[in-house]
Amino acid sequence: MVAVAESVAEAAGAAAAVVVPASGEEEAAAAEVAAAVAVVAAVVAEEGDLGGTDAASADRDRTGWSFPTPRMPEADSNPLIFVHVPKAAGSTLRTIITTQYGERRVFGFYGSIERRLAALQRETPSGRAQIRAYVGHVPFGLHRVLGARGSYLTMLRDPVERLISHHAFVVRTPGAALHEEVVANGWTVEEYVENSRQADYINNGQTRMLGGGLESWEPATQSTLEVAKRNLERFVVAGVVERFDESILAMRRAFGWDWPVYVREKVSSNRAPPGSLGDSARHRILARNELDGELWRYATQRFDAQIAKIGPGFAEELEWFRILNARHAEALLSGGPR
Repeated sequence: MVAVAESVAEAAGAAAAVVVPASGEEEAAAAEVAAAVAVVAAVVAEEGDLGGTDAASADRDRTGWSFPTPRMPEADSNPLIFVHVPKAAGSTLRTIITTQYGERRVFGFYGSIERRLAALQRETPSGRAQIRAYVGHVPFGLHRVLGARGSYLTMLRDPVERLISHHAFVVRTPGAALHEEVVANGWTVEEYVENSRQADYINNGQTRMLGGGLESWEPATQSTLEVAKRNLERFVVAGVVERFDESILAMRRAFGWDWPVYVREKVSSNRAPPGSLGDSARHRILARNELDGELWRYATQRFDAQIAKIGPGFAEELEWFRILNARHAEALLSGGPR
């Protein structure tokens, strides 16, 4: 036990000493890995050797801890449909889904929806039968095109934090449609949501994606919000970014996934730290995103109720998952398999 604790502690020290570029996403990723390894060191020091490190054996690793993954019946008969809201941890979740099902069994809806639908139509019957998950920036309603009920997933986010990330992405990405407009005007995030030529599309974007339908590009209204809330009841899991680990564990339970270890993707390196925005700027953003704020609160309450139904064992499962995910980070740091 002491040997394990010492070896992990050494890894934590090595993580802290890693030299990365002074700026950029690599710095944030390395810092997260170092923090994750430090968590492992602390847990091992307190509780001893927790057993093997491979995810497939996780249920057996800790005496007395067993986490069954009951698959929901609808998960077996319906394709998974992931409504990927931009800047809501969707890239990380997309990678998790692809890892669970395999790249050939996941069909992406990124770019033109019309072109992707045409590509889907060109799939042979046997090829289409192999698809287990559809993922992408596609609004609610894809199940109607597929001719199947569909098992929906999504992640929602505090609208202010989502738009801070959206603005940071546009600023750092020369290929983004609004990059030149935002940079030339030197817009802050609050000015971005007020003045952008695509403001009606960006603001309340979560409400529009869940309540507007595949063919609708109109700005979200109160009516759209009510439809979005009703549609949300069709989602097997509608997680929230602020509780990402809990959200993907709920998905694991619903779909019988292997342990969904991950590394965060597309972390904004140029965005303001969470909570650093002034009250005035925050109010200006919320004034343009009231519908998304209400939808996010509704989704959070729904998620609270979903987790409460699982029972007290979920807290232990969450603790173990975070240990396992830290080990995953440690393996990446040491050059091991992802």
